[in-house]
Amino acid sequence: MKLGSFILLSFLIFACSTEKQPNVQITISDELASEVKDGRLLLLMHHSDQTEPRFAVSDDVGSAQVIGMDFEDHKQGEAFTFDLNNFGYPIENFKDIPEGEYWVQAYVVKYETFNRADGHTIKMPMDQWEGRQWV
Repeated sequence: MKLGSFILLSFLIFACSTEKQPNVQITISDELASEVKDGRLLLLMHHSDQTEPRFAVSDDVGSAQVIGMDFEDHKQGEAFTFDLNNFGYPIENFKDIPEGEYWVQAYVVKYETFNRADGHTIKMPMDQWEGRQWV
């Protein structure tokens, strides 16, 4: 199976609580983990089960919530501990997300390493001929 820049990880349902911040740990299945070293992990939450959370991100009032974190040198078999204090969209702070049931999706944007001629090294997602349509 050829993997693109994006790897869909999982779905689950959980209830958000403003009193206690949940501990979110995400693991990648072994058959996908060997291709994931550097990238950005997105945690997407949506109140509707009519569509995947990644397809519900928009500029509209009903947008899915997104929180992201970068990672480097991920070791196969290690779980990601997701930091919910990272900046979110459209609601910036996790504590301000209303209580309720949400469909949750974890999503990886895989980065490639580019060693530039000027001596700088950058890590970016590679276009897979989809025009960088990440969803």
